[in-house]
Amino acid sequence: MAVLGMFLFFAGCSSPDNSGESSSEMYAKASDLGRHGQYARAIELYGRGLALESLDPPSDAAVVALVSKRWLEGLTGSYDAALATTEVLEGLEEGTLPDSVRTAVLVDKAGWLGELGRFTEAADALRGVRNPDSAVKMRLAALLLQSGDAKEAEALYRPMTLWRNPPSVRIQAWAGLLRCRVTDPAVVVEDGETVAQKIVAESGRVLRMKGEPAVRARALRAAASSLQLLQRHQRNASFLLFRALSLAEGSGDRFLYQVLRLESNAAIVRKEVPFREVAAYFEEHGLSYARASALFMLSEAGGLTDKERRNALEEGFAAAWQSAPPYPSPAMLARENRAALHLNGFLLKNPRIFELFDVAQRMGMMRLGRSLIRGGEEFRLGTGTAPELETEVRRLLVEISGLLQRKADMVDRAAGIGMNRATDQALNMKRGRLFELLPSVRVREPAIASALALNPVTLRTVQETLGDDQAIVRPIFSDSLAAVMVVGKRDLQIVGSVAAFDSLHTPSIAVAGIRRELADGPGFSHLKGGEGEWFERALFRPLLTAVQPYSRIVVVADDVLPFHLPLPGAARPEQHRFSYLHSFKEFVIIQTAAALPPGPSRIVFYSAIDHDGPIRHKLFYPHDRVFLVWKHFTMEEQEKLRDEIGAEMQSTVSGALALQKLKEDGDSKWLYLSSYGTD
Repeated sequence: MAVLGMFLFFAGCSSPDNSGESSSEMYAKASDLGRHGQYARAIELYGRGLALESLDPPSDAAVVALVSKRWLEGLTGSYDAALATTEVLEGLEEGTLPDSVRTAVLVDKAGWLGELGRFTEAADALRGVRNPDSAVKMRLAALLLQSGDAKEAEALYRPMTLWRNPPSVRIQAWAGLLRCRVTDPAVVVEDGETVAQKIVAESGRVLRMKGEPAVRARALRAAASSLQLLQRHQRNASFLLFRALSLAEGSGDRFLYQVLRLESNAAIVRKEVPFREVAAYFEEHGLSYARASALFMLSEAGGLTDKERRNALEEGFAAAWQSAPPYPSPAMLARENRAALHLNGFLLKNPRIFELFDVAQRMGMMRLGRSLIRGGEEFRLGTGTAPELETEVRRLLVEISGLLQRKADMVDRAAGIGMNRATDQALNMKRGRLFELLPSVRVREPAIASALALNPVTLRTVQETLGDDQAIVRPIFSDSLAAVMVVGKRDLQIVGSVAAFDSLHTPSIAVAGIRRELADGPGFSHLKGGEGEWFERALFRPLLTAVQPYSRIVVVADDVLPFHLPLPGAARPEQHRFSYLHSFKEFVIIQTAAALPPGPSRIVFYSAIDHDGPIRHKLFYPHDRVFLVWKHFTMEEQEKLRDEIGAEMQSTVSGALALQKLKEDGDSKWLYLSSYGTD
């Protein structure tokens, strides 16, 4: 039955063959086409040849064809096809595949699943490798950390620290343990300083090793990356990066050398020229997100004027917003956030109000694009009348997501640049095909088509879309300043405080503190200090006068803040009702979609810290009423909330208005809910 399934799989994927060619002839042609970059034709020929074989048992040529077809499908981002062909190979009779081939198949499978953000499944694939070497174990441990299992990752790293392993393995294992320690201190018995000292001690042994310079360079790079997690070991990390750079220069691996040149320069010295030259190298190779990272680093180089720093940041965001990976590493995300704070700082000091809008709009587009492709598998056309169109769009979103992640992973691992050209070709083809499908999507769901187009919106468009009684509130943070942008139909203004942040009180600390304090009690009324008072002083009170003329307030923020709460002693007119979004683009789409004919709707809840769920849900299902919750509610409590909101919404289509009326009964639970949308 399994063999019959394999035959039907390839027969179904291939058109009938009338060429008279044998399978072997087709395989030979496919191999030649693959070597010359004609991947689609090669994959088709492999499929046609395999459809002629029974695979019971498979010939040696058929096994080679399966392995090659799988590789080309993965190379071109045809993830479903690559995983399906891999499943066929895994289902072959025991012993059909040599162990080395079987290992390669599973490693590639894990790589593709990792690019799709399916880290647990990727780890499961690597668990199937027999007698894994240290490289496979390291990759498995890294995937476990990404999936949140620091305990099992620690169990893998620990044996690799033993003396029977070479220094290049031991140092990477200790580096992994330090990452486990930072992620979950309970799983590593040593404290962070002890582990860091182990890494420093092993580095000397790595430098004295004989062997490939690239191997030692990569080991030192991994060690330095972990040491950078500890503030007191920044100089040790810098030293290891410069030694790794020296080794990479002698290895002949130009890509590794350029990545280390960037990272070593960013560690401490921060000279202008290396940043510019590496950014140019990345641009030459079509690595736009890597170029953005280099430009963000350039903005912190010594000797630059404020104008040059601002230009570097603006160029960086221009390069990043359509190339940002769906699953950025913590270091990537921190670099993006720091760059945004720096750019906002330059623009707030002047102030340059229209440029601040452009920056906020671009950051929102990055968030929206990342959210859409990260949730491509959830894509639905609400009408249900075009299943083939829905399936193809969903597949393209998933494939675009994986290919963008692959390009970012190349730089993160300083490896794989040989796949870059094929990756770019596949990415351009899939984006082109998605663009071709948008008119068909627009006929059925205009809001979804507008979101998928990812065209930026202008201030004029936003203001034309606003109602006369409606304003958008957009918090803006820099390293030291906090402000609020208020966009009305006919005006744009900035209000806020000065000197709101310092190195011990950053925007991320403030936002996390506000949410924590809100979850601890009913609103901010119970607080006698802390972030609630900071929020009131820095953002809320300066905003009161600016929003006085408006009855509907839409808060647009990367990290939503509870502007809807009544603060002690701060009267707010009862007619104010609040809703939330993450981007100006969402506002234009959802506000426009509100004019569509009414349809069936549901009431759904998402956590206020969920950066993806409410965005995708509101765009894919525009008729549904989406609510943010600011603390945990049990499923039973959610059902009760849903019933009460539903009863109130019998007389209104506005979720925000329904919440406003429900709050009149004085029950504090309604303080923990907010409407997501424009109503």
